[in-house]
Amino acid sequence: SFAPGVDRCELDVARTPDTPDVAVDDALSIQLGYGSNLSAVFSGKLARVAATLEGGLRLSLDSGCLALARYRQNASFEQQDAGQLVRAIIGGPGLGAGTIENGASYPFIALDDRRDSWQWIARLARDSGLQAWFDAEGKLNFKSVIAGAAAASFRYGESLLALEFGVNQKTKAMMDV
Repeated sequence: SFAPGVDRCELDVARTPDTPDVAVDDALSIQLGYGSNLSAVFSGKLARVAATLEGGLRLSLDSGCLALARYRQNASFEQQDAGQLVRAIIGGPGLGAGTIENGASYPFIALDDRRDSWQWIARLARDSGLQAWFDAEGKLNFKSVIAGAAAASFRYGESLLALEFGVNQKTKAMMDV
């Protein structure tokens, strides 16, 4: 999701002798594909582990968005562009950077704790005509987005067995920033 939306991945996992032991705060990466040809689709920290009624586990992973949504700061900057500000912001919680474009220039800007850091990054992206998001490797990207062709097509009942999407009220309120 683009900033200020907060990404989360939930997995329902069967318990088998091969199921690895996991604990809250473990860093996990989800890879999908065929055979040994796998591609990362989500990286994050394990936030919740719950038993399901069917005897499996439900794992909830949060991306770096959540760390930024929890991180607030009061800081001022002079003669910085948006990309430099984003690098400074993600340094606080120790997150990694992907591609970060320069964006708008600011002679002076004060970031205050009335907004969380993820909301500030969304604001900087909007001012710069860019988007901000975390990629499959868990790195923040701050750049323009070019629409492309569909990567894959799925048919419900054939290749897709279940799909769930929702926007909670807090996420909706943050998207209206």
